[in-house]
Amino acid sequence: MKNLKVGQKIFGMSLAIIVIFSLAVGWVYLRARDNLYKDKRTEIQHAVETAWGIVDHYAKEAAAQTLSVEEAQA
Repeated sequence: MKNLKVGQKIFGMSLAIIVIFSLAVGWVYLRARDNLYKDKRTEIQHAVETAWGIVDHYAKEAAAQTLSVEEAQA
């Protein structure tokens, strides 16, 4: 490091900073993307569970004959 010129030292330090910054930004991006996909998956799972609960409710009503099959399907 002592034998390098000032310009080379500045270039080396700048390059190191850019590489470190790029790695940090890449890591943050990957974490944010994973969280987004996880949240979207959870949201879809809740929507499916809600829809299944509604279908199950009307199926039980039709099985107990409190509603006709046609009314339950409607």
